[in-house]
Amino acid sequence: MPRSKYVTALDIGTTKICCVVGEPTDRGMNIVGVGEAPSEGLRRGVVVNMEKTVRGITHAVDAAQRMCGHKLESAYVGMAGTHVLSQNSRGVIARRPCRRARSASLCGLSPARAAGRAPT
Repeated sequence: MPRSKYVTALDIGTTKICCVVGEPTDRGMNIVGVGEAPSEGLRRGVVVNMEKTVRGITHAVDAAQRMCGHKLESAYVGMAGTHVLSQNSRGVIARRPCRRARSASLCGLSPARAAGRAPT
C-alpha cells in the first residue's frame, strides 16, 4: 500500500485536542487541514473518561479531514502527563550474514529490537 503524501499530527491535551494535516514541500510543510475539539475526558494529562476522550479525538480528526478533503489513516500522536515515562537504552547484538531477507538491514531486526528494549 503506498504511503500517504500527507503528514498528520494529533495533540491530546488537558484543555483541547488538536489535529493538523500537512503536505511536505521543498520549502517545509504546507498546512492543508486543522481540527480542534475540547478535551473533556482528561484531567491533568490522564484519561479519566475514555468515551469523552475518543469523542474529542474523533471531532478534531473529522474537522481536519473535512478541511483537507482526504481520509486520514495514520498520525503522529503527542500526549503528555505524569503517567508517561521514557527510558534511554542501548543494545548490542552479534549478527550473522543474512541469506533469507532481501535486505541485509532487515536481517536480525527482531533481536536488535529486543536488545534495545532490554533495561540497561
